[in-house]
Amino acid sequence: MPLTAKEIIDSVGGLVSLPEACLKINALLDDPETTADDLGRVISHDPALTVRMLHIANSAFYGLSAKVDNVSKAVRVIGMQKIRDLVLASSAIKAFDGLPNDLVTLENFWVHSIYCGLIAKGLAAKHRQLSIETLFTAGMLHDIGQLVIFNKLPEQSRKILTMGIDDPGEPELYSLERDLIGFDHCEVGGELARKWKLPELLQECIKFHHEPDRAQAFPLEVAIVYVANQLAVMAEINSSSLDDTHEILPSAIETIGVSPEDFIPIIEEAKSQFIDMKSALLSN
Repeated sequence: MPLTAKEIIDSVGGLVSLPEACLKINALLDDPETTADDLGRVISHDPALTVRMLHIANSAFYGLSAKVDNVSKAVRVIGMQKIRDLVLASSAIKAFDGLPNDLVTLENFWVHSIYCGLIAKGLAAKHRQLSIETLFTAGMLHDIGQLVIFNKLPEQSRKILTMGIDDPGEPELYSLERDLIGFDHCEVGGELARKWKLPELLQECIKFHHEPDRAQAFPLEVAIVYVANQLAVMAEINSSSLDDTHEILPSAIETIGVSPEDFIPIIEEAKSQFIDMKSALLSN
């Protein structure tokens, strides 16, 4: 009997779990009495996480004029809820270190994810009510289901990737996944996000990032991640032509309220921030 997405996630068990610091921060933020110093102390107990958070706080992601030299100050400057999103994005990368695969390098995988996150941040910045950190994290995590499938179903995954490379006219990979294994990486990623008890916004962005019209509670955020995923391909190959990515659904463009003429400046901004963010997130 074929595996389901839920069974795939159950089978990876402790191989893919969020670090203790991330779990503690989530718990602290459920307490209205929590202070920036409380969060700073938790982050400071993880030296590698501390370095990453300070690197991000001082990066072009924010472009702050004054140097942020300690974690508590970073929490105060960025905000407690926003720092949680950045900790999650950083922690998720480390969570997959123990889930090997021989189909893609983790660095190449996260390069696409970082571009998607940065472009989602740029699109989100057009809407004052949205958190750029949350959308950055949603973009960062959108493809996490792929890594699980690559690990648990390597032969089927290799066939799917080969089909996509050999015939560009083939349907998108998520559609091939459904045909060959009965579910796709969006469903697997959504199931993992549910198991991790991530906010519903992130769960929806991960689960529907290829089909934004299926979004239920967060259509704007899902559409942003969907568009960012398409534009990330252009950033990776240094293209300024929408012909170099899959056709973007007109309904998604209408939902995000950003003109295609504005896509290139957003991509360029993401490229200007990429090296700094890659260094911060992929450092040990």
